[in-house]
Amino acid sequence: MKTAMRMMSIVLLAVLMLALVIVGCKKDEATAPTQPPGPVNTGTANFARYVSLGNSLTAGFQSNALSQRDQVWSYPSQIARAVGITGFEQPLIKDPGIGARKKLTSLTGPVIITETGVSPTDPGSNLNAALSRPYNNLGIPGAIVFDMADTSDFVIKSTVRANPFFAQVLRSKALGNSIIAQAKALTPTFISVWIGNNDVLGYATSGGTVGTNLAGNGPTDAPVFDLFYRNLLNELKTTGAGIVAANIPDVTSIPFFTTVPWNGLVLTRQGQVDSLNAAYAPLGITFTLGQNGFIAATSSSPSGRKKLTSSEFVLLTVPQDSLRLAGWGSTKPIPTQYVLTSDEVAKVSAAITAFNASIDSLCRNRGIGLVDANTILRNAKTSGIYVPGLGSFTPSFVTGGLFSYDGVHPSSRGYAIVANEFIKVINTKFSAAIPEVSVAAAPGMQGVGNAKIAPGEYPWPNVGSLDFYVKLLTGGR
Repeated sequence: MKTAMRMMSIVLLAVLMLALVIVGCKKDEATAPTQPPGPVNTGTANFARYVSLGNSLTAGFQSNALSQRDQVWSYPSQIARAVGITGFEQPLIKDPGIGARKKLTSLTGPVIITETGVSPTDPGSNLNAALSRPYNNLGIPGAIVFDMADTSDFVIKSTVRANPFFAQVLRSKALGNSIIAQAKALTPTFISVWIGNNDVLGYATSGGTVGTNLAGNGPTDAPVFDLFYRNLLNELKTTGAGIVAANIPDVTSIPFFTTVPWNGLVLTRQGQVDSLNAAYAPLGITFTLGQNGFIAATSSSPSGRKKLTSSEFVLLTVPQDSLRLAGWGSTKPIPTQYVLTSDEVAKVSAAITAFNASIDSLCRNRGIGLVDANTILRNAKTSGIYVPGLGSFTPSFVTGGLFSYDGVHPSSRGYAIVANEFIKVINTKFSAAIPEVSVAAAPGMQGVGNAKIAPGEYPWPNVGSLDFYVKLLTGGR
């Protein structure tokens, strides 16, 4: 069994090595953020005072941290530059940021390390803390839709939620006692909103062990989500500002869920098959030579374990050494916090469908432009997002270029693509002609080399698939 798991680990390692070598061979030099050369036609949209609300996707969170290096590429910041705004203020967290930022340091291995972050209690951690007004970018990593109107003390809330960003971003109630209040205090003329992802993502990334619903065992309840989102839009509409919002993509399409194969248990000897079949016969679970679904812990089965299927996911956070050496996924079930089972996937899917139905209806009835992030990510997964001169961006881990090293948040170029999707909707909704931002101007993947993805760049199709693993192992194309 250990031989089989060691084989799987070697294959996975080789896949990542190949991807990183390819990435490292083609370096793109990113230019510094710049403003457009002259006045931009914003149509009926007024960007005199632009404010953005949301969570980590709005803040510019990347590779598991919020840092100044990456915040300048947040999608609202890129939109602000595209329309010529010079005073778009954000909390700027001293590098390497708050969190545990992941960084590629070597192609030999390869080695992705975790940098030691700055302490959020350090007075110098926020380089823009002295700003005497609310920030234009009010994106708070970890925020859910409830938080938009919540008036709890920011410091206490950060402590209770073990989330320093409420205090870092909102700072003082003198600036407004909630996210909505601080946004309105700026008398905004234009607002972008992207919130609700964490109302389902937190449940999914915890393997279904942490919930945001009233019972604490699933995504936020749909009626509760609708109530808070409705209140958010109603409050923002009172400002008279133009508004564009984005809906929620299928979170199970991101690399955090799709990188580790559900059927990575590779059995190469009949003795392995016979041993596992004998052990699991009482549970009605069988194995064959070749790829098999991992064994995972689950509360939905009387036996407390099940064999994973193609509709289930192993999370990116699963300890590789435990799969390789400790028998996880074969003789021992993978703990539930590292797996998203079919019943949990069903909860996630139902929540996203309900949330997006609310967002669509609420925005349409209020004349608010809507960015269909759900469809955009789905298209990226099936056919990629083609960027002239750079090629096709996909959700594949590392090789796809769309996501950063945490497998959840976009890369700088991924955020540029998001900014352009907002700009497309703004141009249509407000009869504007705002030029799209340059994706190439944003840096590629940080670390050794920068990602440049182009059609046909890889020797095999379906990078990351089991077919790819097998072909890589055998040297076949």
